[in-house]
Amino acid sequence: MDEQYSAINIDSLTESINQCHDNAKMLKVNMQDVSTELGKKRETIRQAISIDAQYGDALFEKAKDLVYLGQVEKAMTILNGIIDLYDAIDAHQLKGIWKV
Repeated sequence: MDEQYSAINIDSLTESINQCHDNAKMLKVNMQDVSTELGKKRETIRQAISIDAQYGDALFEKAKDLVYLGQVEKAMTILNGIIDLYDAIDAHQLKGIWKV
């Protein structure tokens, strides 16, 4: 996620937003406001990923318990849910989560 945000050209983005605002007869925004709002969005995403990781860890522990108890089918249902949970997150953000 850091790479994606660092690749954003705030100047170009602000210019594009202001072109849309001009077309819609809205007030222009400045680069500082755009940068601040992007930072807020980035932090929101970061927090959501953190919560998802904690949730995923708890589910993974439950799946391991079910395998130990011989309830492999139930464990696979949970593991499939974990995979769905992380489907939209980049692989580099998952390092360390799948330790058994």
